[in-house]
Amino acid sequence: MRYATSTLLLRAIVFGVLLASGSPAPAICAQPVAPPPEGSAPAETATPDTLHNHAPAFPGGDAALLRFIQERLRYPALAARNRVQGRVVVLFWLDERGHPYGFGILKGLGAGLDDEAIRILREMPDWSPAILGGRPALMQLRIPVTFRLAD
Repeated sequence: MRYATSTLLLRAIVFGVLLASGSPAPAICAQPVAPPPEGSAPAETATPDTLHNHAPAFPGGDAALLRFIQERLRYPALAARNRVQGRVVVLFWLDERGHPYGFGILKGLGAGLDDEAIRILREMPDWSPAILGGRPALMQLRIPVTFRLAD
């Protein structure tokens, strides 16, 4: 089974590292291409990475994911009472169909904030899956959830 690790929102997905780590290389169809006519603007060329690989995506993009988290966030009473704030990093998997599962805390704060971050992310809808080598792939993601109290 193929897999990759990514930090969402930072878009730190490096498919070359994944391919170098033992995943099968994508099939590349090489065909001769005539040079562009003189004086024409250079056309954008598609590389094998852009043709066969792309990162998973939350429905509506990163802005929709941030909105999803903000709309559902409920600050835990214990954390508010003790003025606990900061960032919880949640680790989870997306299967080949884009279904999120296997939630865990990579960096936690306690005081109910870890549980709240996982509660919110468990409500996420299915994503569009990662594509590696032209096929859907299992992907591990990290999402930071920031908790800040109003002054």
